[in-house]
This record gives sequence, structure tokens and C-alpha cells, in this order.
Amino acid sequence: MQEFRLEADSPAGLGPLLSDLQEAVKRCHILTFTGEPGAGKTTLITQLCALLGVEEAVNSPTFSLINEYRTASGELIVHADWYRARTAEELFDAGMLEYLDSGVLCLIEWPAVVPEIWEHYPHIAIEIEHLQGRSGRAYRVIG
Repeated sequence: MQEFRLEADSPAGLGPLLSDLQEAVKRCHILTFTGEPGAGKTTLITQLCALLGVEEAVNSPTFSLINEYRTASGELIVHADWYRARTAEELFDAGMLEYLDSGVLCLIEWPAVVPEIWEHYPHIAIEIEHLQGRSGRAYRVIG
């Protein structure tokens, strides 16, 4: 298991983390993003999608649960936000298991909503925390 840490005062300082994640998606198709509301999960996902070739707008799927994006080469990227999901069944009914099993890149915010699923799916976890006394963030990548 690899671990990578970075502190950044703004999204502009995420270059090294984004490079690491760009390499990580070549070996693992599921990335989870954890952090308090406003920590920057969607911001990081937006930057990663742009780096991977998504040209359309990337938005948090807070109310739809799942958004799909296509890279310029046509590859599918699934962006899920489980924050408002009340049960695992709600996510499964939305097709989440099919996405996880398909091998397409899945970027999942709030993965703790369904903790029992992660023993079955290898993934890379990205944890984001506000830096104490500063406006920046601390990023920890595990996997």
C-alpha cells in the first residue's frame, strides 16, 4: 500500500497530487474522496477530470447521486456523491454496483455511507482536511 501526502494553500498547488492520481488511475479504477463539507472534494475531482481529458463541466452530483463524463477520447468517468443516499439499496438501485464492476473510472465522494462495500472493491482513498489556522488543505492518498 502506498501513501502520499501534500499540503496546498490553493487549488493551484495541487499539481503533484494530480500527477500522482493520474498515475494511480492506471492501476486502480476506484478512487474515494473523504472530507468535511467544503473540504474540496469536488474541486479536486474537477481538476482530475480536466487532466484526464474531460472537457465538459464537472459538477457535484449531490442530488442526482451519479454524473457521467466522457474524456475527449470517449472514456467514461463516473462521479458519485453518496452524501444524500440514505441506504445502500438506493445506491445499488442507481446502478452503482454495475459501475464498480465495469472497470470504468469511479470517483466517489462520501464513501463511508456504505462502508461494507469497500472490503469487496480495492480502491484508493483520498482524505482531505482543512489546515488548522490556514486557508489551505492537507491531502492524504492511501492505496
